[in-house]
Order: sequence, then C-alpha cells, then structure tokens
Amino acid sequence: MRHICFGLIIIVIIESIFIIWLLRKHKKGKEIDDTIEFFRSLWGKFVFYVLATSIIGLFLGSIFFEKVIGLDEINTWVGIVLGLIALVIGIISLFLSFYNVDQANKTQDKTVIIIQGFQSEMIERMHRLQKDVERKIDESTEKTRDEFSKYRSTSDTSVKQETGENVEWETF
Repeated sequence: MRHICFGLIIIVIIESIFIIWLLRKHKKGKEIDDTIEFFRSLWGKFVFYVLATSIIGLFLGSIFFEKVIGLDEINTWVGIVLGLIALVIGIISLFLSFYNVDQANKTQDKTVIIIQGFQSEMIERMHRLQKDVERKIDESTEKTRDEFSKYRSTSDTSVKQETGENVEWETF
C-alpha cells in the first residue's frame, strides 16, 4: 500500500508539473483575459485528466502489486481525487471571482465618468436653453412694449391707435 501511495504521489507531482508547464507556456505574452479564458477551457480537461490518470494508476498498481483492488478502495480514491480537484477548481474560482470584482469596479468607474460627462453636458445645455428662453422673453417683452407704445391711452377707456382709428374697450 505504501508503494501505491508513493506512486500516486509521484503521479500527482507529475500532473502538477504538467499543469504549471501549461500555465507558464500559456502566460508568455498573454493578458489576464486570455488567462481567464484558458482556465475556463482547462477545468473540464483537468478534471478528466486527473480522474483518468488516477484510475489508470490504481489499476496499474493492482497489476504491479498483484493485489485485487475492491470497490471500496476505488470509491475512497475517487473521493480523495475529487476533493483535490474541488480544491484546485475552488482556487481557480476564487481567482476568477476577484478578477470579476475588479472588472466590475473598472466598469463602474467608467460608467461614473460617462454619467458625469453626460451630466455636465446636460447642465451646459440647460444653461444655453435658459439663456435662449430669457432672450426670447426679452425679445417678446420688447415687442410687447413697442406694440403698447403705438397706442395712446385716453381717460374714457378708449384707446386711440396712431392710424387714427378708435378702438373701444369694454370695462367690467
């Protein structure tokens, strides 16, 4: 049994070296997004690879040591391997969740900048609109004053237009 454990430890070390080699080979000249995509595509292959090599290792160990491995040993071993896989996947998931939080914060900062730019642009437009409305009101007031200045008021509540026509206003 010690030899099986020693052999399996060697297999795990070889798998770790292979995974680290894959990561370093993939990291050269790549950005974080490519690494994230690599992990997304790696986990299924990783799980299959570890399970397959573990089960093959068990059967090779049973042949080498000429000992029959029962279902209890296989179930125990698969449980241990799946626990290790869950640990590795959990670490990758933790890394991805931190990355997602960073991306969300960056997106939020960009959104705040865009909204602030939009807000300042809208304030400028509102000021221009307010000035335009004030100008229009001033023009309208000036026109109204001009129109009233054309008329002269008389004491009997009739208004005499410069053209000479009398316009009667009714008083209430």
